Amino acid sequence: MKNKTIKILVSYHKPSVILKNTIFTPIHCGRILALEASKDGEISNKNYKWMLNNMIGDDTGDNISYLNRYINETTAMYWAWKNYDKLGNPDYIGFCHYRRHFIFSENDRNIVFDWGEKNIQKITSKYLLEHDITTEKIQELLQENYDIITTIPQETFDSVLDNYARIIPHVKRENMLLTLNIIKEKFPEYFDAVNNYFNQNLNYWYHSFIMKKEVFFEYCSFLFPIIFELHKNIKYPDKIKYPEEQRECGYITERLDGAWYQLKMNESYKVMSLPISLITNTDRAKLFPYMGRALYDVTNIVLSSFRPQKQKKYLKQLGLEKVIK
Repeated sequence: MKNKTIKILVSYHKPSVILKNTIFTPIHCGRILALEASKDGEISNKNYKWMLNNMIGDDTGDNISYLNRYINETTAMYWAWKNYDKLGNPDYIGFCHYRRHFIFSENDRNIVFDWGEKNIQKITSKYLLEHDITTEKIQELLQENYDIITTIPQETFDSVLDNYARIIPHVKRENMLLTLNIIKEKFPEYFDAVNNYFNQNLNYWYHSFIMKKEVFFEYCSFLFPIIFELHKNIKYPDKIKYPEEQRECGYITERLDGAWYQLKMNESYKVMSLPISLITNTDRAKLFPYMGRALYDVTNIVLSSFRPQKQKKYLKQLGLEKVIK
């Protein structure tokens, strides 16, 4: 059977260890704003140039990179939707984060992790191989013809609507209700499904998924008109004291992800949930203090972990095309 083509965009906003191979594609979110101060401080010209050299940005072609401080990594979603051919027009498109990755190993699928996350100290070749974060395993999974692969839903004692304002500081519950009103006006056919999701207690978090191309395009056609209208109508404080006050559209997008999954499951789409990892240390300087080269990706991790005779075998498993010396 012919392999499905797939690209998984890994969102970055600062220099970190890069997960990069024929499937995983690092993308710099909010690149157009990168030299402006943010909640993480200011990025140096040196680090900015490093990111320019080692990952694509969300600021080319049709883009909304300038909205990153409001909608977070959703700017990468928009870029992929509008510039899909630049990714090679893959059959599947996925998204994850520089410190959160899907865990594809079957051994972890039935383990209950707090918040659906497995804590990992750092990215190493051992971590990638033990958790089947390899091209072979991903291709094997896609042969099952899933429409959507996403995170494991987490049950809370309160509804998605109430949980939103409880667990995220400085956000407003009424902005979730505003979202519902926008959906009722723009997409009345979806209102009941989204309202039902907002009022039940299974939460899909982390804004990570893999979708068939056509499902992803359909979702973007639904999502972005809502987000643009929401951004236009939210009453942001005159003076932003906390980053959460500015990022409500991004947090609400995460809740719309879950509504979309549930809506598609109700339409008998084939949906699978996987656990994800949470990487404690993604600092490339601390992990690789001895390296003078600019590219810190999983190739370097393999080189630092295995004897030369084993390198070829593991590079193939990880889907890497070359050895960086």
